[in-house]
Amino acid sequence: MTNIDLTGHWTGTIIYGKQYSRMAGKELYFDMELIQNDNEIAGTAVDIGGVGMSPDQAYILGSVKDIEINFIKQYTSSHFYSSKGDETKIDKSKKGPRIKYQGFYNPEDETIIGEWQINMTVFLLYILPIPFKNSGTWTMKRK
Repeated sequence: MTNIDLTGHWTGTIIYGKQYSRMAGKELYFDMELIQNDNEIAGTAVDIGGVGMSPDQAYILGSVKDIEINFIKQYTSSHFYSSKGDETKIDKSKKGPRIKYQGFYNPEDETIIGEWQINMTVFLLYILPIPFKNSGTWTMKRK
C-alpha cells in the first residue's frame, strides 16, 4: 500500500475521445487545487486553454485508494463547444454534467494518468431523450 498525499497545485490536460468526431484528439488544459483528508479529495479546477474551455470553475470531489484516484468534476454552469462555430456556449442557469475521472498516480514523476467519462442526454425533437456517453483520457502533474 502506497501512502500518497495529493494536496497541492496540479496542471493537466484532457484529450477528447473518438465519440467527439471532429474534436477527437484535441486537448483542453486545466489547473486544479486539491486538498486530501485521509482517503478523500476535494478541490476546484479551472480551464486555462485549449478546445472547449469553460469560463467558470469546476468542483472536485473524490477518493484515493492506494495509487488509484477517482473523482467527479462538475462545472458551476453548463457549457458545450460548437465546432461548427468554433465557440463555447454557456448556460449559467444550470450546472454542468458530472464528469467521472479515474486514474493512477505515478510517484516517480508525480503524475496521474487515466480516463474520463461523461453521461449526457440529448432530446430528439425536444421530447425523446437519447442517452449517450463521451469519454477520453487525461493526465496531470504536480506543479
